[in-house]
Amino acid sequence: MIKQYLTYEQVAERVALARSTLTRMVRLGQFPRPVKIGAHHVRFIADEIAEWQVARESLRTGGGL
Repeated sequence: MIKQYLTYEQVAERVALARSTLTRMVRLGQFPRPVKIGAHHVRFIADEIAEWQVARESLRTGGGL
């Protein structure tokens, strides 16, 4: 299966958070870590971002984690 990779900017737009907030959340273990795909390039795995969104939505509906 081919994975879709997203840039910080794409992820920030999808989850409506600033890049600085994403960086802090990654550092604190509250958001999926990006993967290094080159010497100066990191990307997020789209499926992991979608799973994070579903988990956040379940908190809102009282489903808990």
